[in-house]
Amino acid sequence: MSADEADQKRHDFFVNIAMTGVTELRRHLSVDEEHYKRLAVRAQPNAKDYFLYGVLDDVQGAGVAMMRWCELLGGEENHDDADVVSRIVAKSLAAERALWMRRLVEALAHLICFSTSDSEPYYRHWLLMSELRERLFQLRDYEDYYACSSRNLRRGADRIIDDIRALEADLDFGRCWYLRNASQLAADPRPGSLTATSASVLRFCLQNAEPRERMTLGLGPVPEMVNPGAAARSAGRAEVGAGVRRFRSRGEIVQGRRNGFAFGVFGRTCGLATTVVSVDFARRSGERVSRESQ
Repeated sequence: MSADEADQKRHDFFVNIAMTGVTELRRHLSVDEEHYKRLAVRAQPNAKDYFLYGVLDDVQGAGVAMMRWCELLGGEENHDDADVVSRIVAKSLAAERALWMRRLVEALAHLICFSTSDSEPYYRHWLLMSELRERLFQLRDYEDYYACSSRNLRRGADRIIDDIRALEADLDFGRCWYLRNASQLAADPRPGSLTATSASVLRFCLQNAEPRERMTLGLGPVPEMVNPGAAARSAGRAEVGAGVRRFRSRGEIVQGRRNGFAFGVFGRTCGLATTVVSVDFARRSGERVSRESQ
């Protein structure tokens, strides 16, 4: 078997996990496609399964993208290194790959963080806070760019606020890692003050991830952090910062012949980063489904 054939076989394996594996996992969730598409977040009967369904959407979306990459870049055509079209194709696909890696890394970080608050009220609270944030940002855009408001958006935001306030009695705010401020919703909430930043989520994720998960996230192995003090937290922040920089650098533009680019860069970088995240999703989501069914 040639190197290109081995790379193709590896790609097919990971794409199969992202497509067939996700389809199998969906069967264990109480949410179906009709519920996911037609019911608003606040009307979902099972917030945890709704969250997992969305995670599986991202994994399957990455699988569809990888199928497209393999089809486009798997040909035998040779292109001049100076050819503009070849360079633009490489640039476009590198940007798309970076986008999917970003989405999968963020989703995996959320899965890891939810292992510390793995109960229905916290999933519902996170979903409602995220939805409220989007509604309030939309209202602000109407006011800033169109000098008007939207009664429909305002009523929707008010209903979500009522749901959040009713839910707060069931929460331990020390476990709400997704909040910018671990406290009750403010009397007049602002969109930028609701949810934690990506950097703070990654810092919390680093403290709770297993060593293999840290490698998948691109953060690298670190000593186990048990009751970390100030020095350990500082080291963790530095490691996260370095990991974020490495993650961003993976979107670099790669030039070269089409077939070499396809399996030399995407086959290893995308195969060992994006799709290994898919394997982690399948394992973690499967564990959660299994515990829920027991």
